[in-house]
Amino acid sequence: MMARARRRTTILVSVGAAFVVFCGVQDRERALGERRYVALQRDAIAAHGPLVRIDAVMAPAIARGVRQGLLWGALTLGLGCAVAVAPRLGGSRRRGGEDVVQRPE
Repeated sequence: MMARARRRTTILVSVGAAFVVFCGVQDRERALGERRYVALQRDAIAAHGPLVRIDAVMAPAIARGVRQGLLWGALTLGLGCAVAVAPRLGGSRRRGGEDVVQRPE
């Protein structure tokens, strides 16, 4: 019963970590888009050229941020679930409070 609770806790922590990773990666990509927009706008103003529309820069940056965030969040969640399931797939069994490793014959 204790192993089930530990597995559930590991999975819940993994879900939380995946959410934090998604938010962090998405935020970094959005910030890169903002910096790029400011740089392009300053160049356009300095050259007396046409101004840059914010949608032209931020839409691809946000889309890239969501894609990257989902990728890294999914990898984080997958790793956490693998850690939660791995002890169950291993060759050890508990008998009378001791870990007993079964060896192939």
